[in-house]
Amino acid sequence: MPCRAESAKTAAAASDPLAPQFSPDGSQIAYQAMDRGGWVSDIFLVDIATGETTRLTHLEPVDSGLWFMGPTFSPDGRTVFFTLPDNSLNEPWALWSVPVSGGEPRLVLRDAIGGRLSPDGRMIAFFK
Repeated sequence: MPCRAESAKTAAAASDPLAPQFSPDGSQIAYQAMDRGGWVSDIFLVDIATGETTRLTHLEPVDSGLWFMGPTFSPDGRTVFFTLPDNSLNEPWALWSVPVSGGEPRLVLRDAIGGRLSPDGRMIAFFK
């Protein structure tokens, strides 16, 4: 069964939205997009009150066997973390972050999948 939250105003801005994650205060949902070819795509943010959708990243599509980016918020809700395949790093996966206001993604941790921050934001749990 698909997992989704929607209101009459909310419409997905990306094809095949996946992995929705509520912000800590419940006011936003981050999700990833996967294009029709099965390529990893971008991270989007939906404001639940207005239904406004914002594209947080403008990534080059990546063809990957593991397509789950797993967006998740920092405890303060100001940053979204996600996993991204990137062969240019000489490791197949890395943990990245992007501010909820948008901007350039920042490399957080190489050779890491599925990062989640502790409630105080001081530690990251991930798979290697």
